[in-house]
Amino acid sequence: FIKVKNFNHVDLVKVAGGAKGIATGPDVEKTYLLDQIEKSIKLHHPSIVGLMVHADCGAYGKKFGDTLEEQEFYKGELNRAEAVVRKFLEENNLEARIEKYFADFEGVVAI
Repeated sequence: FIKVKNFNHVDLVKVAGGAKGIATGPDVEKTYLLDQIEKSIKLHHPSIVGLMVHADCGAYGKKFGDTLEEQEFYKGELNRAEAVVRKFLEENNLEARIEKYFADFEGVVAI
């Protein structure tokens, strides 16, 4: 994915549940992840903050009736995470575009 998107110098923060920690995770997890985003922006000035979740994520422990239901759930999670990150960036006078991605066994889809 990183090669396909032609990203250079990626500050990768990989955690179980992906954007879950920001969207609906406990405060300690949310604080940690937002701190990592802040450090990356201040030190390396990325233009994009990418948020990602993937199909059949064990960190959520959810089962879905069909693919569409699952995709809609994760889209909601990504939207919640985006709102948290956007608010954090604004409150801390930081700038970066937020991109959201859902990965499944067919590939990665921008949300």
